[in-house]
Amino acid sequence: MDIGLEASKEILKNGIFEICKGIPFSSVYMFAGISGGVSAGMKEKLQEFFSEFRFGGFVNDSDNRNIIAAGLGQQDGMTMILGTGICVYTQKDGKHTKVGGWGYLIDNGGSGYNLGRDALNAYFCALDGSAEKTLLAEEIDALHPGGTQKLMEYIYKEGKKGVASFAPAVFAALEKGDKIAKAILERNMMEAAHLLETGAKQFDLEKIPVILAGGLTKQPRVLEALQQNQRFDIRILDCRPVNGAILLAQQIPKEEE
Repeated sequence: MDIGLEASKEILKNGIFEICKGIPFSSVYMFAGISGGVSAGMKEKLQEFFSEFRFGGFVNDSDNRNIIAAGLGQQDGMTMILGTGICVYTQKDGKHTKVGGWGYLIDNGGSGYNLGRDALNAYFCALDGSAEKTLLAEEIDALHPGGTQKLMEYIYKEGKKGVASFAPAVFAALEKGDKIAKAILERNMMEAAHLLETGAKQFDLEKIPVILAGGLTKQPRVLEALQQNQRFDIRILDCRPVNGAILLAQQIPKEEE
């Protein structure tokens, strides 16, 4: 979605050739869990692309499937990605349902992008006098000290990831007692909690396992906010998401010799 299908194919192709160097593709079984890999017909387009390699077998799907496999296995529960973007997946009786994760132009909050965007909004509102200037503005100046014009150039050049890079300013200001940072985090965590509560409607479990993954899980305040709902048994994924892709690749049926 960010760089286009052809550029994505080139990256994937280079990775495949690097990993499989010296190995016949016919003996390779691959699971490709790709961010954005099931949106807007991408699953079918990528499936066609992967079929050209003539692997022994392959499946392509969302990157959330990696986390489900690595964190939940066959267990009913939910996963939440809290990174540049945000997305919840439920797993019940082997079936998966998506909640949120429609992209940074659509999702309401809870992601690194949303935190960064809210921080920048507070910064520029403080700059033009339409809002109060707080410590958050100082944290943003510290992250990007080149001045307003260079900051604007950086934001519009780097786009989504550039905006998300300002999320740490929220946590830094929060630790110093900044009230605007506190309000930003609370609003975004309410949105994240809402996605979990929406997914929870599918379960009649007393405690619903929830696996978190993504860069924002490194922030203790995020975990504290989500743990307020006693119905969720929340833990952070304790391995790399790619481990889930390996498990799923191992489950692909192999042809008889």
